Amino acid sequence: MLSYTRVLAIGLALAAFGTTLGSTFHFDDYALLADPAVTSPSAWWQVFRLEQTRSLTYLTFWLNYKVGGGDPLGYHAVNILLHLAACWLAASVFRRVLPTEQAAAWAVVVFALHPLQTEAVAYVFARATLLAALFCLLCWKAWLEDKTALAVAWFAAAMLSKEEAAAFSLFLLGWEWLLRNHRPRNWHRITWPIGAMLVVVALAAARLFYAGRVTPGSGFAFGLGEITPLTYLLTQARSFCEYARLVVLPVGLNFDRDFALSTRFDATTLVAWLGLVAAVGVAIWGLRKQRHLYWFLGGLLLLTPTSSIAPLADLIAERRMYLPLISFSLFLGFVLDRALNAAPTTIKRFGVVGLAFVLAACSFGRSRVWQSEESLWRDTVAKSPAKVRPKIQLARALAANGPEAVPERLALLNQARQLSPRNTDVALEFGVLHLQTGSPAEALAAFDNAAAIDPENAQIQANRGAALYLLGRPSDADAAFHKALETDPCNFDARNNLILLYRSLGDAEAVRRTAEAPSGCRWTFERQQMMDAARQ
Repeated sequence: MLSYTRVLAIGLALAAFGTTLGSTFHFDDYALLADPAVTSPSAWWQVFRLEQTRSLTYLTFWLNYKVGGGDPLGYHAVNILLHLAACWLAASVFRRVLPTEQAAAWAVVVFALHPLQTEAVAYVFARATLLAALFCLLCWKAWLEDKTALAVAWFAAAMLSKEEAAAFSLFLLGWEWLLRNHRPRNWHRITWPIGAMLVVVALAAARLFYAGRVTPGSGFAFGLGEITPLTYLLTQARSFCEYARLVVLPVGLNFDRDFALSTRFDATTLVAWLGLVAAVGVAIWGLRKQRHLYWFLGGLLLLTPTSSIAPLADLIAERRMYLPLISFSLFLGFVLDRALNAAPTTIKRFGVVGLAFVLAACSFGRSRVWQSEESLWRDTVAKSPAKVRPKIQLARALAANGPEAVPERLALLNQARQLSPRNTDVALEFGVLHLQTGSPAEALAAFDNAAAIDPENAQIQANRGAALYLLGRPSDADAAFHKALETDPCNFDARNNLILLYRSLGDAEAVRRTAEAPSGCRWTFERQQMMDAARQ
């Protein structure tokens, strides 16, 4: 039964998620093509620098770039293959940790085909999550085979893929204690590998902390305004409830959910925390009689690295459920097996097949939303009408439709400005749109508005310079570009446009001087070559 189910689940997963092969890049995916850790010829070893987290993930991005450049097809193909490999491994592990083959079949179907998996598979930037989960499954498989040294190595690979794998070491310890003969088996045999995993976690945490401090705009723990460790923790009970709802009823999937920050114990936050504590308490109490309740607790444990006190810019994200869904799938597999325990074998088999096709159809529908930037952000704008970022992203995506899309783009940005009148990104996007449509005067007014909100923003000043140059004001453009470089000497747009300005004025010495950028600028190989050529 399980062998048949594994083949069926992987085949349906390929059909359901295979539609993303024709998808574009999305959101942070584009940043990969501007990252020297991906595009530099020597990046294969640079990805292991101390300040570069997720080294193995970026190594795969580098390989993708070497093979296919900026073509999204290869990146999506790797993501799909990683998911299929994870499904294959999950089937091998699930059969050995669940009491029946039928329970394992249910669990494999849930893990392979649940619509909640779509974001991790379709979003190239989420590959880190896929890799971390795959290596965790390899770690677990090695552990089951009593190859503890190999298990530690696979765990280290998971941590080098994404730091959210940290809780898997404790997850393994809990499983060993509670479900493998109800106590640690040969305690001395598991002490050193678990200890080694915890050392890996400590080293990864130190590296992440360092990278967060030295990397501007990292979005981790620093400079997140109201999102502090306390407010983030307060919010996560509501996040847990939403994740649980999506596991049971995957309706309303949303790439950029409008999820409010809990700044105090208001009624909603208090109810969510009471519900979470009650659910955990009941599960712990029930462990005495039904130890497979551990799979529910294990799923929560695997969520803690992204849903506890370490603040992240996004309060909730569906891709974060990929690794925890390993444990939640085991829980659902066990529950469904027990619920249909008395049913005839034929009914059970039809049930597994039926669930597989229903989940595959839902995942196929969700994957269709990820076909293009426009389709993704239209869906997101419809589901998060009060959020600014989706409107900005949709306005950008519509630029591909040419002049006929300008009225809708302006309407979206006006709606965004009404929601957040002093939002720098909105003002900046207005200016970019006016530049694209050949209206430098309107663009300058928009950039001036953005500069009034955030006068130290280097990109705003770089864009002001471009508008001033198009208006025939080279001296003012020169001043704007220099102001941008005073704030951020590595702003490529400002430095490159200033070089173009000096070339138009015939000032070769100023061109060479401007091309002398600081050595620490993280530019792509192509951009660095442009600066090198300008110095000749």
